[in-house]
Amino acid sequence: MSKIRQILRMYSQGRSKLSISAQTGVSRNTAKKYLVAYDASGFTFEEINTLNDKELEDFFGKSNERAPDKRMPALQRCFPQIDKELKRVGMNRRIL
Repeated sequence: MSKIRQILRMYSQGRSKLSISAQTGVSRNTAKKYLVAYDASGFTFEEINTLNDKELEDFFGKSNERAPDKRMPALQRCFPQIDKELKRVGMNRRIL
């Protein structure tokens, strides 16, 4: 059984977020994220339970995903140069 399915089952049984996170091994904030998405969806546990694991991951995993920032490629091009500079004797992030 997937972690998401376990979290939703326990939540539908009336368990607290803290006990859910302790029993499933998922952080409290992650459990809270899943439960907020579950409450906002308006679906019942039975309807969610009919989804397969891939559909659950898609439903709960991609809700807060942002589009990549267009500045990211420029930043990634700087990493090799920054790494090289930081390996020099006496160089640190503050100086760089």
